[in-house]
Amino acid sequence: DKLLQQAEAAAAAENWDKFKEILNKIVNTNLDLELLEKYIWDYLTSIGAESDPDKEFHVRGGMEYVGLELEKGKIVVDGDAGDRYGFKMKGGKLVIKGNAGNHVGDRMSDGEIVINGNIAHGFGEMVGGKATVKGNVTGTKTAHDMSGGTLIIEGDVKEDIGDYMHGGEITVKGNARLVGNHFMDGG
Repeated sequence: DKLLQQAEAAAAAENWDKFKEILNKIVNTNLDLELLEKYIWDYLTSIGAESDPDKEFHVRGGMEYVGLELEKGKIVVDGDAGDRYGFKMKGGKLVIKGNAGNHVGDRMSDGEIVINGNIAHGFGEMVGGKATVKGNVTGTKTAHDMSGGTLIIEGDVKEDIGDYMHGGEITVKGNARLVGNHFMDGG
């Protein structure tokens, strides 16, 4: 995680020799290569959006891990999203034109996420920012341990939203079956 942050900083400073040096260290670690590829892609999408924050950075749908620690700029996902979009997001905007998978917006502290379809679950440990789901929440455990930010769900919600929540705001415009054993049970 630290090496990926160093690679991002080197790329942002356009220090390509340092970037290659760090990337070489990352590639030669004992990490699971499939996971490593996902994290590298995750950071690269953020770097792409942050390099020209006045333009939209488009990525194709169906991928996992997009927008890790995004700070500025706008990423648009053309289609359905996989898992881990906008993880630890710090700013900027992420628009998903279709449905979203799991763990979208987890640990986000700022920025905005708009999902034009349904989401399985996400926004766990959210501390700030704004998220809008224009469809339904089809899974459970959405916004667990949420401590800040705003989550707007225009569709219906399954059970277990807001478990252990201790801050922030959730608005559900559709039907909600809030039967979680620990709804708003975070303090």
